[in-house]
Amino acid sequence: MAAVDNRQRSYSPSGGAPRSAQATPRRTTTGQKTLLTLPPGQWTDALTGGREFTGHARVADLFQRLPVALLERTAQD
Repeated sequence: MAAVDNRQRSYSPSGGAPRSAQATPRRTTTGQKTLLTLPPGQWTDALTGGREFTGHARVADLFQRLPVALLERTAQD
């Protein structure tokens, strides 16, 4: 089983709490049980809409529809 090398970036204006997070996979594998740790809060998929994440997101769920995900904070903890 090949490893998944994910890239995650969080963006925050003025050094405050992150408002968006971007994730892109380097390659796909059959072992997509990898979890991506998210900053605190509720996150919504800005590209496909309707999907919400808190705490952790499974890589398989993030990249189910597109090979890129853009998560936007919709609520803070």
